[in-house]
Amino acid sequence: MFAGFTQRLNFGMGGGTVSIPSAFPTRPIGQLGNFNTYAINFIAATGITASDQQSAINQLSYDLVNTGLMNKMIAIYPFVGGNATTHQYNLKDPRDANAAFRLTFVGGMTHSSSGVQWNGTNGYAWTYLIPNSYYLNGTLTDLSVCLYSGTNNALNVTEIGYNSGGSQPNFFFNPRYGDGLAYSAFGQSAYSSVTNNTSLGFFFGNKLNSVTSMWSRTPSNVLTRIINASVTNANFVLSGSNGIALGINPANNAPSFYGYSNRLIQFVTIGRSLTDAQISTFEIIINNFQRNLGRNVY
Repeated sequence: MFAGFTQRLNFGMGGGTVSIPSAFPTRPIGQLGNFNTYAINFIAATGITASDQQSAINQLSYDLVNTGLMNKMIAIYPFVGGNATTHQYNLKDPRDANAAFRLTFVGGMTHSSSGVQWNGTNGYAWTYLIPNSYYLNGTLTDLSVCLYSGTNNALNVTEIGYNSGGSQPNFFFNPRYGDGLAYSAFGQSAYSSVTNNTSLGFFFGNKLNSVTSMWSRTPSNVLTRIINASVTNANFVLSGSNGIALGINPANNAPSFYGYSNRLIQFVTIGRSLTDAQISTFEIIINNFQRNLGRNVY
């Protein structure tokens, strides 16, 4: 299905063509009168002044709103701006607060215009997003995660996950390919795998009712499996393998990891489940955003 993604359309502005970044190097907040509200709030919170970055955020926000996908998202981490301050904010709710799922970075990582490069030894980030605050009746039936990776390696780590205890994560999402597979799970010790030969680019994990699917850009990389998953009080964490964070939050229970990522991560979302058609549209929007920043991998 993804084989046709050669044209990157802008759904909000630009009349269906890729936006060309402004020639002006900076633009103050006062000149953002025609920008999307999400973009204005995010730019104000991050202090980003580079006009190409502002334009990319604005286009992303318009596209997500105009396609109805913004309403499906809970947290959006575009990792734009090039430093730890700008990278911590959630586009959907860019307040500097745990309740807004603002990231807290812990350990070692490198922040740059390309995104967040984990150091592979002790770097991770708390999201403060607890799944059972959103999903009722003890089952995860409406959840999605998205990852855009700028590193192609076979490291066996989990890029997005949580755990309430035990040796297996309640949720994990890993685009590894050391054994020719990528993995996702929405239940303790239950996982899905799909044939995959790269950890570059767009990956999407989806839990719609009782069906779990994992998507990557290769057309054959679509797999569904029935999994009954239970929610936990654990906190979503970025980076760290298979043990993920054993505990509710960093205030009362320190994390325990089996490993850490060393990949460059350029985009992450956590939200509600999408249909197949919405996932296809979402991939176009996210890669268009990466293209507008000059950091797309295909």
